[in-house]
Amino acid sequence: MQLSQKLIAIEVLFFTILMGGVALTIYFFALPEIRNVETQYHLTDIKRIQNGIKNELDYLNSMSTDWAAWDDTYQYSDQPYKAFETANLVPETLEDLRLDLLILINKENRILNKLANDNIGDPESLQLLQGSEWSNNHPALQYIGDDKQGIFETEIGPLLLARQPILTTRKQGPPRGYLIFAKLLNDSLVQELSEELQVDISISMATKSTLTPSVKFISPKQSHSRGYIQLMNSSNTVIQLDIDQPRPFYQQAISALRYSLFTALILSSIACLITYMILRKVLINPIIQLQQQADRFKYKGEKQPFTALESNDELGQLSTTFIAMAKELSQHFGELTQERDQLQDSSYTDALTTLKNPRFLSAFLSSEANKKPPADWTFFTLDLDFFKQVNDNYGHDIGDVTLQQFSAQLKSFCRDQDILVRSGGEEFTVICYQLDGTSAKKLAERIRQGIEKFEFGNQQKFNLSCSIGFFSIHIYTPQANTHVWKNMLKLSDIALYAAKYSGRNTWVGLQNLSHCKDGHYPNDSSEVQHWLESKKLKLITPPHTEEQLRWDKETPTNCSE
Repeated sequence: MQLSQKLIAIEVLFFTILMGGVALTIYFFALPEIRNVETQYHLTDIKRIQNGIKNELDYLNSMSTDWAAWDDTYQYSDQPYKAFETANLVPETLEDLRLDLLILINKENRILNKLANDNIGDPESLQLLQGSEWSNNHPALQYIGDDKQGIFETEIGPLLLARQPILTTRKQGPPRGYLIFAKLLNDSLVQELSEELQVDISISMATKSTLTPSVKFISPKQSHSRGYIQLMNSSNTVIQLDIDQPRPFYQQAISALRYSLFTALILSSIACLITYMILRKVLINPIIQLQQQADRFKYKGEKQPFTALESNDELGQLSTTFIAMAKELSQHFGELTQERDQLQDSSYTDALTTLKNPRFLSAFLSSEANKKPPADWTFFTLDLDFFKQVNDNYGHDIGDVTLQQFSAQLKSFCRDQDILVRSGGEEFTVICYQLDGTSAKKLAERIRQGIEKFEFGNQQKFNLSCSIGFFSIHIYTPQANTHVWKNMLKLSDIALYAAKYSGRNTWVGLQNLSHCKDGHYPNDSSEVQHWLESKKLKLITPPHTEEQLRWDKETPTNCSE
């Protein structure tokens, strides 16, 4: 066989192996990776829907908390009176609160009032809501505890339900019954979620087989995602979430791969007509270079792994094609990453005030706080005084504006590094790293004075005050135990209530004087007073508060700085 024929045979063999390798790489690596990315993207959509329904439950829980912790509700649950019903138990209340159902139950589990809109119709027609007296085994009382929420199966569809014990405005007991807020997971609510999340959602009831979400690729152009939500009162039935979506990313990726494969085929065929040396110099080496760059793109995730070859031939065009393909794929990966980060950020942010929410606080205390070097920490708990009167006198819209204005003022007083959290309702938490007790009392007084002077509201201006409690401690070693941090926050909460019992519009601080190795801290005001007497804690208060300090409604103390 002539040398030229051998060279041609070698080149043909090399061409066959090369193209086979490209095809296998696409089939066994590129396509599965693309499908994995699509799967994660669709599973994120399922999670967004589940979080959207959870947000509705959290909204019911928040609204029911405001209503249940109210002196008027507390009085009505003990002795119903017409004025309360006329002012509050009217259809307009359901519309204002975006509810479908409101139920008041006294401490003997007797129904005091049921208020439902047209979505529910007659509550007695639903097995879950029948009867004027409920036993302790009733699903609404059995499956969820106080300050909890859940989804129940009914004859007319899933019912989002939140239950709160009826307490005084200061959240004191004993409870005089329960307040239940509920909302149907109907077509209207599903449509709202679809528009908000920008996905086409359908919801149905299904027999439970699994709670694991799944993604199926029906065709190269269509995918189907499915997820589930457990019901409180049924172990055999679940809410099934279905999403049908197109696959634009897959189509673009396939098109780019086909174009690249076709281009490689043409260029490799041309390359087989040249000599071995030219093949080695012009084709083989550049292909090896491109392969290495593709490996970096695939395995190391470099955003710009491809560089244009220094040639004006077809291989140069091939490298340009790979650059365009890599840029396009990187852009899509970047968009997916951005959406994931935005979703995480929104799940950690309070929608009304843009401060962090309790979920972020829990995540921070369980992970990030334990990574900090030893230093001084101060935990603040703040509460707007008589905030309920703002909602009663000016409406919930002005109440929301007031919370936003208070949050803005709080930001202006705190440092950029401080963590500001809306704990719930009108209560806020501030965590200050590298802030000792001396600086903490200055900050507390600066906040108190600033809020007292600030004019809240829009057209109608009014003044408010706030009560502040804080706990300062020097942490010598990281304590990787979430309940230790929560116990420290509990001390600032105890100090806050001392400030409220002492006349409001003031602050009360506690400073740790001992190194607590076992992580145990006082859990109520009586333990705090015992620690003060044993010099484990130091009390920090303004002079006027020291004279009238109360740890609870009746018991005074003489412990002061």
